[in-house]
Amino acid sequence: MTKARSYKIQERSGVPSLTIQGKFLSKEFGIDAGTTLQLMEGKNMLILLKVPPAQIEYKQNLERLAVCEQEVKYLRSVL
Repeated sequence: MTKARSYKIQERSGVPSLTIQGKFLSKEFGIDAGTTLQLMEGKNMLILLKVPPAQIEYKQNLERLAVCEQEVKYLRSVL
Protein backbone atom coordinates (compact mmCIF):
# COMPACT_ATOMS: atom_id res chain seq x y z
CA MET A 1 0.00 0.00 0.00
CA THR A 2 1.34 3.41 -0.97
CA LYS A 3 1.53 6.09 1.69
CA ALA A 4 -0.44 9.27 0.95
CA ARG A 5 1.81 12.30 0.61
CA SER A 6 1.12 15.98 0.09
CA TYR A 7 3.46 18.61 -1.28
CA LYS A 8 3.62 22.38 -1.20
CA ILE A 9 4.14 24.35 -4.40
CA GLN A 10 7.08 26.73 -3.99
CA GLU A 11 8.29 29.58 -6.15
CA ARG A 12 11.78 29.80 -7.59
CA SER A 13 12.71 32.86 -9.63
CA GLY A 14 9.02 33.55 -10.24
CA VAL A 15 8.33 30.01 -11.51
CA PRO A 16 6.17 27.49 -9.63
CA SER A 17 8.30 24.59 -8.39
CA LEU A 18 7.59 21.22 -6.80
CA THR A 19 10.38 19.30 -5.10
CA ILE A 20 9.86 15.59 -4.48
CA GLN A 21 12.60 13.72 -2.72
CA GLY A 22 13.06 10.65 -0.59
CA LYS A 23 14.17 7.06 -0.67
CA PHE A 24 10.60 5.96 -1.43
CA LEU A 25 11.08 7.17 -5.03
CA SER A 26 13.65 4.46 -5.64
CA LYS A 27 12.17 1.79 -3.40
CA GLU A 28 8.51 2.05 -4.41
CA PHE A 29 8.67 3.47 -7.93
CA GLY A 30 12.13 2.64 -9.30
CA ILE A 31 12.93 6.30 -9.92
CA ASP A 32 16.65 6.97 -9.50
CA ALA A 33 18.89 9.86 -10.49
CA GLY A 34 18.87 10.13 -14.27
CA THR A 35 15.45 8.54 -14.72
CA THR A 36 13.47 10.27 -17.46
CA LEU A 37 9.99 11.37 -16.47
CA GLN A 38 7.15 12.74 -18.57
CA LEU A 39 4.77 15.31 -17.09
CA MET A 40 1.15 15.20 -18.16
CA GLU A 41 -1.62 17.53 -17.12
CA GLY A 42 -4.91 16.04 -15.99
CA LYS A 43 -8.03 17.69 -14.68
CA ASN A 44 -6.89 19.37 -11.44
CA MET A 45 -3.78 17.19 -11.30
CA LEU A 46 -0.27 16.64 -12.64
CA ILE A 47 0.79 13.13 -13.60
CA LEU A 48 4.42 11.99 -13.70
CA LEU A 49 5.14 8.97 -15.89
CA LYS A 50 8.39 7.03 -15.95
CA VAL A 51 9.58 6.82 -19.56
CA PRO A 52 10.78 3.30 -20.47
CA PRO A 53 14.43 3.06 -21.62
CA ALA A 54 13.31 1.49 -24.94
CA GLN A 55 11.21 4.57 -25.72
CA ILE A 56 14.14 6.89 -24.91
CA GLU A 57 16.45 4.85 -27.18
CA TYR A 58 13.87 4.91 -29.98
CA LYS A 59 13.58 8.71 -29.77
CA GLN A 60 17.37 9.11 -29.76
CA ASN A 61 17.64 6.86 -32.83
CA LEU A 62 15.03 8.97 -34.64
CA GLU A 63 17.01 12.11 -33.83
CA ARG A 64 20.25 10.50 -35.10
CA LEU A 65 18.44 9.41 -38.27
CA ALA A 66 17.23 12.98 -38.88
CA VAL A 67 20.80 14.28 -38.52
CA CYS A 68 22.12 11.61 -40.91
CA GLU A 69 19.41 12.45 -43.46
CA GLN A 70 20.40 16.13 -43.31
CA GLU A 71 24.06 15.16 -43.84
CA VAL A 72 23.12 12.97 -46.83
CA LYS A 73 21.06 15.80 -48.29
CA TYR A 74 24.00 18.18 -47.91
CA LEU A 75 26.50 15.73 -49.43
CA ARG A 76 24.21 15.09 -52.41
CA SER A 77 23.92 18.83 -53.02
CA VAL A 78 27.71 19.18 -53.01
CA LEU A 79 28.23 16.47 -55.66
